[in-house]
Amino acid sequence: NDFEPVHFFTKKEKIDWMVQLVEVDEERLKTLPLDLVDMYEDLFHFTKTKKIKFYPRAVGKPSDLIRVSSKSNQSKGKSGNISVSGRFKRGIARPGNVLQIPGNTRSLKHSAVFPVKLPAFFIKLTTDVGDNIFEPFSGSGTTIMAAEQLGRNCFALELSPAFCDLAIKRWEQFTGGKAVRQEV
Repeated sequence: NDFEPVHFFTKKEKIDWMVQLVEVDEERLKTLPLDLVDMYEDLFHFTKTKKIKFYPRAVGKPSDLIRVSSKSNQSKGKSGNISVSGRFKRGIARPGNVLQIPGNTRSLKHSAVFPVKLPAFFIKLTTDVGDNIFEPFSGSGTTIMAAEQLGRNCFALELSPAFCDLAIKRWEQFTGGKAVRQEV
């Protein structure tokens, strides 16, 4: 994979986006708001090396429908269409590339407070217990809490003193511990 985040940011405006026509009947159209709510968030994973840890089974779900791979059990049938026939076994199904994680229901003094489950998913997917995680945009401290919960070390930065205070308050409520300021 030759993807490097810097290429995405420098070439972002040159990407041709595919647009699909969505038809909505007139009665349904009357009930829609004037603006639609974004139902997704783009996430980026930055790394210093191309050789990353990757554990999809750590975030997979138990399933009875894991396809047994063999020459006679291909995912495409003779017609070229996807086939659902063949042998299956019990195991861990790898997750898809769209996560369904409900947002926070509590109002906090930050515009983008993510649920702890979101960074926890990626921490489990790409790190081992005891690994270090760097969070350059700590905000309300969600990644710090996920790392704490999963036995990882999180080194976080945040420019806003108000957000730092919010992150400390959330961490103390989350862990029951008391934050201690250390001079460096």
